[in-house]
Amino acid sequence: MLAYCVIITLLFILSLPLSKKTSSLSQNDNRKELEENRKLISENAEYKTWMKYYKDENQKLKSENADLQCRWKTRIMEIEKDYKNKIEKEMNAFKKDTYKNYELFLREKSESYPYLINKIADFLCSEGFEDADFHISSSNNKKLERGLKLLDYTTKIKDLTKENLALKYQIEDLISLYPDIENDITFDNIVETQTEDTNYLSKEEWNTLSDTEKNQLILDRYIENNKKSNWEIGSLFELYIGSVIEARGHSVEYFGIEKKLEDLGRDLVVKTKNEIYIIQCKYWNKHKVIREKHLCQLFGTATSYMMEQPDNDRKKIIPVFVCHNELSETAKKMANYLGIKIYENVELRPFPMIKCNLDTFIYHLPVDDNYWTMMTEKTKGKFKKVMTVREAEELGCRRAFKHRP
Repeated sequence: MLAYCVIITLLFILSLPLSKKTSSLSQNDNRKELEENRKLISENAEYKTWMKYYKDENQKLKSENADLQCRWKTRIMEIEKDYKNKIEKEMNAFKKDTYKNYELFLREKSESYPYLINKIADFLCSEGFEDADFHISSSNNKKLERGLKLLDYTTKIKDLTKENLALKYQIEDLISLYPDIENDITFDNIVETQTEDTNYLSKEEWNTLSDTEKNQLILDRYIENNKKSNWEIGSLFELYIGSVIEARGHSVEYFGIEKKLEDLGRDLVVKTKNEIYIIQCKYWNKHKVIREKHLCQLFGTATSYMMEQPDNDRKKIIPVFVCHNELSETAKKMANYLGIKIYENVELRPFPMIKCNLDTFIYHLPVDDNYWTMMTEKTKGKFKKVMTVREAEELGCRRAFKHRP
């Protein structure tokens, strides 16, 4: 634009003197002279320079304008895409919240009315059924075939969804009754299974070692084995804590090992002259932190135990929490407020693991039948626990025969 103005001004300045000289000529002469002047201007070097500059600038402006238009269109598309994604995200969140509320409502009824689980499954699979109906209603054979396959697939998904929902609610109800079941119980290991001695000994060891050496080696290798189930590790930790208490002269009821899932959070029950200790043991991984809900469970079961005692012989109930890891700060404050004794970072150390029945003079290793049920209320008798097989044999005991392959 600037170049255009300069050229017009230049033409005007150059035309002024010429117009004065030709003021007395006729109109035709003026036109002729004007054409000559224009020719002279077009041949002028400065004029050519300005014209070239003007063309270059004009081309540059056209290029910039095209670039701006392209960028503007791109920006508009980005804004539209962002807006569309935002709307879609909000719609998905709305659908999710709606489904959550709908599921909660139906779940309250599903315990009494199992058929409502079917309604939830229908709701979750509704889009699949709609797509199947759309294809089936088509006159196109390929679409019809695809619709039938989709209907069959969606029906199977619905059946699996119903099973999943039923199991999900059952598990949630189970966890609500036993808060720590998901952390320290391995369900497929609740049923006690015995391991053959040949899993711990080679053929050569079995044939060459004495019974005392073989049984001691089996025990040593069981202790060193890192593939114990969570239930086994937890039970061994309970046995260890019980052994420490027994070493101080107190009798221990191994309530958790005997009752398993029905232990009500009472792993050990220790009775003294004036007090009863309700002990809960946790041997979790070090990276886990004990939360306050477990302290609440212990306090609740200790209170329940106190209520079960006769009024004329009611002793002081003291809840105790023993764990391999640490408690959260909130859990510690709660324990202090509720009067729960806590022992953190307790390691599982060697302890007398061999159980000897001094009535039958039979001892059991952890790999033997009935090991975990010995020394409970159901197996009254005189028992002693020792560290080594030789100690058990010195008491006149032999190993239970059922262990033999």
